Amino acid sequence: MKLVTVLGASILLGFAAEAMSQCAPPNQLLSGDEIRTLLSGKRVSAIAPSSETWNEDHCPVAGATPGNLYKVGDGTPVDPRALRGSWRVLGTNNQNDSSVEYTYTGSPNLVYAWQMRKTTGQSTTYYFCNGGALVATLTGNTSSIGSCP
Repeated sequence: MKLVTVLGASILLGFAAEAMSQCAPPNQLLSGDEIRTLLSGKRVSAIAPSSETWNEDHCPVAGATPGNLYKVGDGTPVDPRALRGSWRVLGTNNQNDSSVEYTYTGSPNLVYAWQMRKTTGQSTTYYFCNGGALVATLTGNTSSIGSCP
């Protein structure tokens, strides 16, 4: 019984360490300009450690001016594209103080600000991070969106 408990705890700690390592060096923090280039005018798909998926259209932004944020639906009356709030880049172009802020409209509004990190090497993976904790991983490439009211 003790062996099963120790093995289970070791596996859980391994998963937690992996999720935390994605939000720590050597993965690089993104600057404000890098975040803006990655997300502005793009459709972003991401997955959280809980397996929750995000599919959002980030309307273009300039500086710290907020842009509209849309939930991506499948285009049917049952699941249309819908305005969910806004997003903007916070901080200077310094990598250590830049983050992306999301404001989801509702009652009450929900506001989240996360740093972004990226791997380096043959392939690049991007992460949304809350300090050292992984919030979500971008899946695939971002793609340009069409019209954005």
